[in-house]
Amino acid sequence: MAEKTKNIRQEDCPVIGANEKVRLVVPKIPGEKDQTDLYVSVNSKNYLIQRGKPVIVPRNVKEVVEASLKKSEAADAFFYAVASKMSASE
Repeated sequence: MAEKTKNIRQEDCPVIGANEKVRLVVPKIPGEKDQTDLYVSVNSKNYLIQRGKPVIVPRNVKEVVEASLKKSEAADAFFYAVASKMSASE
């Protein structure tokens, strides 16, 4: 028979990187007029990070922002690769 599971409270779970603070600079987007602040939510905590200015954030926030930027760059590269192939075949 399966064991009953207990309800786990968020306060009881360690948050990796939540205590260590690091420096982060979210880059401005070249050529974009709209340079709005970057909204980030990690472990139910919300951050509004101004682009182009150094800020101090928990390590896990920096990791989320960096992963997001890498995925965005990969998506842009894929888009441009497909678009250049389509324009070359026309």
